[in-house]
Amino acid sequence: MTSLGSRISAACAAAAVLVAALAWRLAAEQGAERELALLREQRLRSELRERDAAMQRLREQVHELRGREGPSETQDAAPKWTHGTPARSGDAPTAVRVASDAGRVDAPPRQPSTHAVPAITPVDVSAATRQADTWIKALRLTGDDARRDVAYAEVRAALAREDATLALAALRALVATRGVALDRRGLRGAVRPHVHTSTGGVRLLAWQILAADELDGSEYQLLRMQIRDATSGDRGELLLRLNWARRGDLSGEEATLVAELLRSGGDRSDVIRGLQGAQIDEPSLRLLLDVARAREEHCRLAEEFVLKDARTKPKFLLDFLLDRVEAGDPLALEALHLGVPESDASDVARRLRVVYSARTDVSERAALVDAIGRLGDRESLSFLQAVATGADSSPHLRAVAVQALRRRK
Repeated sequence: MTSLGSRISAACAAAAVLVAALAWRLAAEQGAERELALLREQRLRSELRERDAAMQRLREQVHELRGREGPSETQDAAPKWTHGTPARSGDAPTAVRVASDAGRVDAPPRQPSTHAVPAITPVDVSAATRQADTWIKALRLTGDDARRDVAYAEVRAALAREDATLALAALRALVATRGVALDRRGLRGAVRPHVHTSTGGVRLLAWQILAADELDGSEYQLLRMQIRDATSGDRGELLLRLNWARRGDLSGEEATLVAELLRSGGDRSDVIRGLQGAQIDEPSLRLLLDVARAREEHCRLAEEFVLKDARTKPKFLLDFLLDRVEAGDPLALEALHLGVPESDASDVARRLRVVYSARTDVSERAALVDAIGRLGDRESLSFLQAVATGADSSPHLRAVAVQALRRRK
């Protein structure tokens, strides 16, 4: 009995020692984790301080350089103010910080203005690019939630500051990380004020972010107004944002705007690029062809950006493209790959066969055979079979014709 009691006592003592050792180890591990967390926090804070100091130095250098150059439009001629925009339903109204010589005051949101709003500070594009790259890398991290959260907080804070360089960096980061899972609640309201800035890059990025979702009526109205007031460079880029927001359907009020722009005279290359992939109504399409006929550069841009993507090509457009094909334009031929109505396919194929018979260049003939094969009309079947089996056809031509026949099956 005494021996059994001694063994039990020894076992209890050993268990107590083991429990004490485990408790000490657990405490040590917890202490190490706390120390690592503290070091990580200190490192992040240090990086933030260094980043803020670097940005401040850059701003001071910019202001010093501009001071040497004398008064500038951004610093002296333009008032330092910004607008808010009407809040979307469900958004909380936000005040906008307004800078003045007397200090800073809070102003309520304002209705969209017909005037461009000057940037609050000059833009350092190089600094914005470096900062955006830093944020993009941090936001894409999957193994460091703390660093990603800090970067996202910095991006959100940058949108609220009157610093065009930081705004440009923040908007670039948001565009580049659109597919990253982030808490974007309230982000739209933070981006919206930047569509009023006169800094083109900031404004275009802000519209790009907003256009990815549905715009409201006031935003469409503001965007149309900015397009009408813009210089030729920004005009096409803003039109492209409207095109994105409408998902390529430029009808109704947008068709009226498109017609105005096409009638504006001068170089309309930017307008044509802004119509990339858009489906426009017949009156606008006729205007576009008038512009294309007047200048070769406009014609090639129209074919590349608009005409080839027209899902249903009316007869007057088909005639225009066929005339261009006869003149040796490969872009026009490519545009006939899509949107030829079945009722017009036979006539289009017939004209293409006439062009084929008048050409000897193998590459040009092969492109014509490919286009004829895509039309699917019955009259071209015997033509394709003759090319595929003809002794006078080159191996390349026969291969293209065989491929066209296979697509018809």
